[in-house]
Amino acid sequence: MSPTRSTGTRRNPECCWTCTLRRKKCDGKKPTCDACDSRSITCHGFGDRPEWMNNTDTRQAELKKIKDAVRQNNKRKRATSRARSEERSGRQARLSDVDNASTEDHIAQYDWADAPPEISEPPFELSEENMQPQSLEQASSRPSSIAPSPSATTYFRFGFHREAELLMHYLDHVFALQFRFYSPSIQSGGRGWLLWLLTETKPLYHAALSLGALHQHSLLARSARGNHYHDTLNELNEHHNRALQELQIFLQSSYEVSAAGRKRRLQILACGVQFISFELFRGGTSQWQVHLDALATVVRGMPFMNSTDTGPSPGNLTPVTPSELEPHRLEDNAEHFLVGAVLWFDILSCASTSDAPRLHSEAVGLLQGQIDLANIIPCQPWVALAMNDIAALSAWKIDAVSACSLSFWKLFEKADPIRKRLGDGIAGLRTEIDDSLAALGISHFGMGAYLRAITLVFAYAAQVYLNTIISGADPKLDDVRNSVIDTMNALQELQLICDAQALRNLIWPICIAGSMAEDVPTQTYFRSLIEDLGEEAHAFGNTTTTLQIMQKCWTSRDKNRSGSWDWTTAMQALGQRVLLV
Repeated sequence: MSPTRSTGTRRNPECCWTCTLRRKKCDGKKPTCDACDSRSITCHGFGDRPEWMNNTDTRQAELKKIKDAVRQNNKRKRATSRARSEERSGRQARLSDVDNASTEDHIAQYDWADAPPEISEPPFELSEENMQPQSLEQASSRPSSIAPSPSATTYFRFGFHREAELLMHYLDHVFALQFRFYSPSIQSGGRGWLLWLLTETKPLYHAALSLGALHQHSLLARSARGNHYHDTLNELNEHHNRALQELQIFLQSSYEVSAAGRKRRLQILACGVQFISFELFRGGTSQWQVHLDALATVVRGMPFMNSTDTGPSPGNLTPVTPSELEPHRLEDNAEHFLVGAVLWFDILSCASTSDAPRLHSEAVGLLQGQIDLANIIPCQPWVALAMNDIAALSAWKIDAVSACSLSFWKLFEKADPIRKRLGDGIAGLRTEIDDSLAALGISHFGMGAYLRAITLVFAYAAQVYLNTIISGADPKLDDVRNSVIDTMNALQELQLICDAQALRNLIWPICIAGSMAEDVPTQTYFRSLIEDLGEEAHAFGNTTTTLQIMQKCWTSRDKNRSGSWDWTTAMQALGQRVLLV
């Protein structure tokens, strides 16, 4: 029997229930795995699904207990390490044990037990448990036993020539692949905030270098490998590991300026976005979830979440002269961009995990006010909010199925407002596109036309997403088939005004709709979309894994016509959770 959407959290039989809940790799050792044993936490074994896994509230309660246990174990280990260090050095602690322990509680700890095999094992990762807002504030204000790293100006000014090459390669080539359509106006300060953060944040600087090295390494992989290929591999490992090590130092270093809290959060968000991009460009199959969990925690604790003053978005800033520049404009621009990127990653990730969005409620206020998402992606916010609600509906349905309490009337009642919003939005968007085409013609299309065309693709793919939840993952159903055809037609229209590489930012709609393609001609079209992106996209990104997901759906339906296959069940069968960005 094929897997279905109703199975809830993906279950690998070789992974204990504790590691499944924590989204960690498990060594499979029985009766208790080493991953749990080394952290002094309860290993829930490999048997039947525990009762607490069947309900969101009990699942979250159990996860909190495990996180608390991990945190206490880390505290004990750190206390032991401090005691041994002080004994060896003959120094006495100048701060009280209580203050030291409390300080350590608010420093992000890392656990790379499931580091990817392609690179040497780095020592740390972003961890949600210790990324609470008060953690960031208190870690900023308290003294630290670790000396601050050299100033940003020093490492940036006197970096090696090779680092200058990699940094410019990142700025010129890689950032455009991350956010192809992001083009802030000169009046708003352009991308100055990015260079500001790069020169002020050592881990971010090395994260950018690692992305530049990864891109160059992927290009070399297409040619004769030779010595230079291995040189770039070593260089890639060095900068990625350095970025992670510098992040821990950064999180433990103190700040003397009272206003540093906001800047510090932005620096952490920027680092996390880069780490997610690193995983994304390596195929998007691992490590991104823990980074996204941590970033969501940071966003949830940011001051504007509790403020009714939304302030201007970067795209609406009044032009000013250099002498009139607002002192916090860089921070404002960085905040809008980074929070918008995290919200977008969060929404798109749910199709892979079947979980509700981490920032479901927060996204409504932010995308309707402060965050100009269309300036980042581009996709109009009403579609993003519909996708946000569809993901929450999917998680609700899975919980209801697990609890044997699903009411289809209740499902339709929850889904109908989303369906109506999508239908009305698509109708209005279709009118705008047709009017613009009649007035200007294709040759005069500008950024506004790209925005509308890309939004339409996401909107139709969101209908595919919604219809599979309501009706089931069967491409023969009229609702599913029609929304797939609509998505394909919208993609064909987009191809008339955009080059092929623009499709690299449309992996989510391509995978969602392509996975539900019914006949060979439709499947061939979606396959050609990926194949025509070229070798660079396959070597540097998640296009290859996306094609594997679609093909798994197609071949599995041919072999088992009674099975229900969509992108989620295909990922389960492949043992992957691919971030479709």
